[in-house]
Amino acid sequence: HRNPLKSERELFLIHRIDKETSGILVLAKDRESATHLTRQFAERSTEKRYLAIVRGVTPPEFEVNSPMRKSTTSLVGLKMEACEEGAPDSYPAQTRFRRLEVAGDCSVVECFPKTGRQHQIRVHLDSVGHPIVGDKLYGLPDSEAARIYDRELLSPEMQAHLQLPRHALHAAGIRFTHPLTGQRIEFSSDLPADLRGFVESRKLPGASSKAIVWAQQASEWPSARATGPDSLRPPRDVLESRLRLQLDLEVDAEELPL
Repeated sequence: HRNPLKSERELFLIHRIDKETSGILVLAKDRESATHLTRQFAERSTEKRYLAIVRGVTPPEFEVNSPMRKSTTSLVGLKMEACEEGAPDSYPAQTRFRRLEVAGDCSVVECFPKTGRQHQIRVHLDSVGHPIVGDKLYGLPDSEAARIYDRELLSPEMQAHLQLPRHALHAAGIRFTHPLTGQRIEFSSDLPADLRGFVESRKLPGASSKAIVWAQQASEWPSARATGPDSLRPPRDVLESRLRLQLDLEVDAEELPL
């Protein structure tokens, strides 16, 4: 019997998004294109932006420059944390944010990651007091997050606290250079129905939603490329190892839900 999780043709996964994150994921149809695209991601010449629904009212615009590392205190092995510059085993991480609107006690923000650390947007938002709605790893006490990791059920109180069954993060836009034509191309993805419905449910009657039409506002993209200190750019040996890893990568359909 044919495995429904297997593609009928070989595809190459260029990058990853967290399992509960919706939106755009880039794959290539051939090895040559995959090599070209993977190098762009590794060198951070791509431009990505996300939409997130977070707790609280954020500043209109802000940037988080906190380095990141594996959590030194969490019971969950894959959890990351923001840390001080120069902390052991840390890596530079930068994300720009822009608030689109306020919906009740939540904000809808655009997120422009300049680096690509694991859980970067989620960690950076949590570090400034605005965790993403529905985030089971960064929006709950560590003891409750560990229950998810151990595949146990959350308490009714924690489910109510989350407000959504998955974290409210959406990969809404990406720009990169076409591997064959050399042209800069752009793809966008509308805010999905579950997140759109959550935003609408918290707004005053009759109020319009900027987030819903966000994907049509491509002209408003700020530059999100990794400019600045050379420490933000990985060394050549790291780039080459990433290329080799990506070309051999297989998607694990049974990966943990965090």
